[in-house]
Amino acid sequence: MLLPHIFLISVFFLWSLFHLSVIHLNTILTNADSFAYLQMSYFLKNWLLEWFWTGWFGFLYSACVAFWNLFVENDFFAWQIINLILFNIGGVILFFIGKRYLNIHYNIVLILIYFLSSALLNYNINILSENLFIPLFLLLFLFLQRIWENSNFFNALMIGIICAFLYFTRSESFIYILSLGIIGLIFLKRKLLLWKEFIKYSMTIILSFFIIIAPYVYYLHTITWEWGLTNKGSSNIRQAMMRGTEKMDDEGFEKAVGELSSDNHHLIAGFVWWLKYDKPSENYSISNFLLQDKKSTLKRFLTNQKKLYSQTLPKMLLGDILKLYKDPWFIFYDNFLILIIIFIPLVFFILGWLNLLFKKNSLFMPIFLSLFLVWSIFFTLFFVLERYFIIFLPLMFLIMIYWAQEFLTSFEKFEVGKYIASLWIFVFVYYMGILFFSQNLNNSKYEVKKVAGEWIQENIKGLGKKDPSELKIMERFPIMTYYAGTKERWLTPYTSKISNLIEYAQYNKIDLLVVDSLDFKTYRKDLSVLLNKDIKYQNLEFVKMLTLNWEKVLIYKFNY
Repeated sequence: MLLPHIFLISVFFLWSLFHLSVIHLNTILTNADSFAYLQMSYFLKNWLLEWFWTGWFGFLYSACVAFWNLFVENDFFAWQIINLILFNIGGVILFFIGKRYLNIHYNIVLILIYFLSSALLNYNINILSENLFIPLFLLLFLFLQRIWENSNFFNALMIGIICAFLYFTRSESFIYILSLGIIGLIFLKRKLLLWKEFIKYSMTIILSFFIIIAPYVYYLHTITWEWGLTNKGSSNIRQAMMRGTEKMDDEGFEKAVGELSSDNHHLIAGFVWWLKYDKPSENYSISNFLLQDKKSTLKRFLTNQKKLYSQTLPKMLLGDILKLYKDPWFIFYDNFLILIIIFIPLVFFILGWLNLLFKKNSLFMPIFLSLFLVWSIFFTLFFVLERYFIIFLPLMFLIMIYWAQEFLTSFEKFEVGKYIASLWIFVFVYYMGILFFSQNLNNSKYEVKKVAGEWIQENIKGLGKKDPSELKIMERFPIMTYYAGTKERWLTPYTSKISNLIEYAQYNKIDLLVVDSLDFKTYRKDLSVLLNKDIKYQNLEFVKMLTLNWEKVLIYKFNY
């Protein structure tokens, strides 16, 4: 048994080298949330807590980046290090979960798929909280299995602590307290716990969770003057209302937050970041949202459930292979046999799911379903995004490999069994192939934004400032803001009037407006006229235009 473990260690080592080799796939900041996490890490490193705890983003991931930033000056490199460490930790935890269901050879295949999954890789090379959320979620799953095997105070305490850490990473994680209650009742029914133990361990989990999060909850109260576990409840409700039941896009999100109150406070106070709390004029409470129009709530829930099971989950397993399959340039374009083969991993997952569901003396599926169903019901009441469910993908890999193990080892009693059993190598290579070729990790279209930000930093004195930190840049995504060296995020408000835009900029003393062809044609259509540098507006002075990879950026200066 020594050889497989040596091979496993080699897998972790080779993965680390592979990770370092693919970092170049994301050398440009491309996500607005990434800027928020880097911004939080900057202020956290400098102990400026009042500037980053707004309640919108969990702070624990940024704390990890800030820690490494103490040793590594470049924060972009700091998060690459922390992502590498966190992903490896997730692989270790997944291996220990898999040991209960897979033999060593298939468990190694599971870890290989986890490490080489392009879906997970896409998050791992970005600055997103999923990089911390996934290993924490897997650790929760592991301890839920351990408390079944060894019910004691330590395991219960660890579950409460992990739930608190999950909450500090993504505030929605408080919903898992309900999942734990369901799992506890399952334990009682299967006589794995006595009522006395159930009450003792439940109180341990709940008390440890709330004691740890209590200071942060009190902080939220100081900025909202309401008691709650998150500061983005109203925006999520408004977002769900405005995105509708089918179209889920960024434009809907920005309209949602931009129109939280009827007095257009987004034109005065800003958007999300540096947004002082302004209680909405309308009452967007959970109860009103869900119960005021029961027909719309039911329609939204059923539509989101349909999207979850017909689009989101299959895409997580298969990537964008169906788009590739329908591409006329694809060598097997429109071949029905290839289409059937493409769905093999999905079939393996469904069969593995059914097999584990009816497997006696196993709590994998009860724990998995308790966590998944509560999570899925909660989010489908609002809207569905892949990033909310990516945490389940490693366990979905385990389910798929479990069926491959059950199916292929059943041939071992035959003379040709060893050859048939070797098919798992083919299955592994095939599966990784369809994921790799279906994933688009190209970010060259964002390169012009990086160049524009660096130009601003190099010409800071010509823009009337001594240091980039003094500069306020307004753009749709804070990419150029990051590369310009400023830490403040000012997002172009969602408005159809240039006069409102200038009013907003003047109130907040914005210095520069950055307009780009990538975002404004789609998400700021009414403001896309600013892509024409010859159009004149009072108080707005054209400064510079940069073009690269068929995209362009225009920089304007405000004169008040």
